[in-house]
Amino acid sequence: MKVTTALTITQELPTLVHVDVGSEGGSHGDMLAYTAEVTTDGGIKGVLSGLLTTVSIPVKNGEIFQDRIASMVFYLGGGNTLVVGGKAVYPHNEGVEMGVEMNINLPQLRAILGGTGTFIGARGQIYTTRNEDGTYEHRVQLVEVASKPLPHRHVRRSARTILPHLHRRLNRSPLGVR
Repeated sequence: MKVTTALTITQELPTLVHVDVGSEGGSHGDMLAYTAEVTTDGGIKGVLSGLLTTVSIPVKNGEIFQDRIASMVFYLGGGNTLVVGGKAVYPHNEGVEMGVEMNINLPQLRAILGGTGTFIGARGQIYTTRNEDGTYEHRVQLVEVASKPLPHRHVRRSARTILPHLHRRLNRSPLGVR
């Protein structure tokens, strides 16, 4: 697939809220909710809202990361949003409060699941990098989604034509369903 649109979104320092679920301290299911102001490379200002859920925690000292599932929504004004989801790897420091942010200068790759407004039907990927000053850079790559027209028999019909059609099909059902 060919990247058709690329943009960079700069994120200010996030406001973080830790939600300790289950066992006290770092455990499976813990969440980190966050918001931050963002600006595109075109000067559009917006807000990033996100939720991270911890799904894997190191068992022994040899493992130095946690896996978290991310759900993120970039609101860029006027009903324009980008919806992002995927897995990310975060550092794990024993005894440190859960919610440690991403490692500095280690990009995380997630999927763009869709969007609204300008980004309706968006597909692609996003690289997120934490900068040394605590801000983030999100490099968005969108691809063109090939759409095939539906065959004529799948064209939407009005309720007036669908209901009699369904009734006739049910009456002819080989299973005898009526």
